[in-house]
Amino acid sequence: MEFINIKIPDNVIRKIKDAEEDETNIERILETGIHQIKIERALSRFKHGNISILNAARMAGVPLREMIVQASAHGIKPKYDEKMIEEETA
Repeated sequence: MEFINIKIPDNVIRKIKDAEEDETNIERILETGIHQIKIERALSRFKHGNISILNAARMAGVPLREMIVQASAHGIKPKYDEKMIEEETA
């Protein structure tokens, strides 16, 4: 295990303390945040046509079905062209 020192704004500290039950809860908060950031980055690349939905799922480390649900929840509709269909079915 590694220890790090970080500056956290007071309002964020209050939110952490409100949610904190033990140290594992802080770990869960960080893991959840990292997971969500990975999904958002992958969705952004997918939305701008840089990667397919399958590659977005791989980038975020989630199953394809979850990425489809996340895309839908963010109002992102899949855009398929012939090249993407070939890549995804290969």
